[in-house]
Amino acid sequence: MIQLELRLSDSDDAARVLIDGGLIIESQKCTNITGKIKLLKGALHEITVEFYEYTGPAAIRLEWASPEIAKQPIAAYYLYPRSVPLRGSPFYYSIIP
Repeated sequence: MIQLELRLSDSDDAARVLIDGGLIIESQKCTNITGKIKLLKGALHEITVEFYEYTGPAAIRLEWASPEIAKQPIAAYYLYPRSVPLRGSPFYYSIIP
């Protein structure tokens, strides 16, 4: 198991993060919000980030940290969208205009 701290920032309106269907972070004014979760190290986990931008440019940042990882954005290397065929990956994304 690994203890992860997630940090959500750069979105000034509503945002939330779910991992494996469980709510980790939720905020109506997301400026710098953190949440913690213990995950099985080396396993695939479904990460869902939802956010809403009322006006202005849309932006959001998701970072992680642990005793083994310095705080940093989650690298694309660790993310697998469901639209790209990847055997065994539960990840997907959708863009809702």
